[in-house]
Amino acid sequence: MPEPISDRLRSDLHRTWNDVSTGHLSRAAAADWAANPDRAVDCFSGPEPLHQAWLLLHDLRRAPLDEAAIISGGHHERDELAARWHRQWRAELARYDADPLTWNRDYWSAYLRRTIEAGHHHAPARLAARLVEHGLILDQDAAAVLGDAWTQST
Repeated sequence: MPEPISDRLRSDLHRTWNDVSTGHLSRAAAADWAANPDRAVDCFSGPEPLHQAWLLLHDLRRAPLDEAAIISGGHHERDELAARWHRQWRAELARYDADPLTWNRDYWSAYLRRTIEAGHHHAPARLAARLVEHGLILDQDAAAVLGDAWTQST
């Protein structure tokens, strides 16, 4: 069952995304809303799909500009981008809500794999151990990503 702070954050994110999608809130105002330091603290207390929605809102200010649309006074392309991100997030949140354990395993296993492939972590087995410790992946998920390196570290 989600914690109350997650419920409040979820509600705030849905409302903000809906306001952007319907044109009641500008992308810049949504990015400012997401940039509020108090709200960032809230985001780290909820499940990962809520973090993603918050980050997407934060990034709306940096969404690619369509120069032709700006010159002609329109922002159709950026509005479509915001609407597409909103739809994608809602679909991802629905997947999470349907099966949080599987969603976490898939998401964090892919994260571990990408991090290792990019060489962004100096101790991938330690990162995997933390993910297992926090219940985000299973031991078998870590083994599938790390292979012998996981077997030797456990």
